Amino acid sequence: MQKTKLPQSYRQILEKYCQIIACRFIIVHKNIFNFIIGYKAEKMGSHFLIIMTANRNQACKNIKNTEIKKQTRR
Repeated sequence: MQKTKLPQSYRQILEKYCQIIACRFIIVHKNIFNFIIGYKAEKMGSHFLIIMTANRNQACKNIKNTEIKKQTRR
């Protein structure tokens, strides 16, 4: 997986939506039409992985699906 910095607009939308204190963005899959952003965040000792599928052209304005899964510590 390649680490990358997302545009500030992505970060603001995700942080506002998820109310996250600290975060790390990873793009896990990308093709011509869609991209999937793996969003690792830590809040109050709990780990969450948020998968967001969005249209690349519409960016976060056209979020199709959001999943929040609680991650287990390893």
